[in-house]
Amino acid sequence: YLREGHALRPRAWTPDDAWYRGVLTPIGTGVVGTAAARRLGVIENDYARSSLRLETFVGRYARVLAQPLLAGDRVVGVLVVNRAGDTPPFTDDDLAVLADFASRATVAVENARLFGEARGELEQRVELALQSRRGLTGHEHHGHGLAEQVVLGDLRPHLGGHDVTRDQPRIMKRRHAHH
Repeated sequence: YLREGHALRPRAWTPDDAWYRGVLTPIGTGVVGTAAARRLGVIENDYARSSLRLETFVGRYARVLAQPLLAGDRVVGVLVVNRAGDTPPFTDDDLAVLADFASRATVAVENARLFGEARGELEQRVELALQSRRGLTGHEHHGHGLAEQVVLGDLRPHLGGHDVTRDQPRIMKRRHAHH
């Protein structure tokens, strides 16, 4: 689940659980929302009788394990594992393992957020630069100078042996020519 304002929205699920992709859970309600509000992991091994149960999920899951995704003092989401009733109960060890996964997932979620913000800011700057250029010259310019290609992100002709894609940053490797 990822945070959207004062609620949590599922962002990944198994094929059998796709039905709940649009279900929003307010922070502070249910196992998931309680984990977010308390900023602590929650183990619920008798979901049907739990004071944290949400009727939408009763009968679908018997056991629920939830761990918040914490970025500093912010809750960015909640990692959840569900089990059927014929499975062993969750333990504190299970919660500790989920906490480790949650800390790693938080790094990934935050990196994706920061990348999206940086990309959006770059796109705004490119648009402002192009508008400014059009305003100065009074016409569209479709040049292919190096500076413009840097701004527009099309450096492939200048990188020779480097492998670059616009949508997925990756480590660039120089191809060495054998002499």
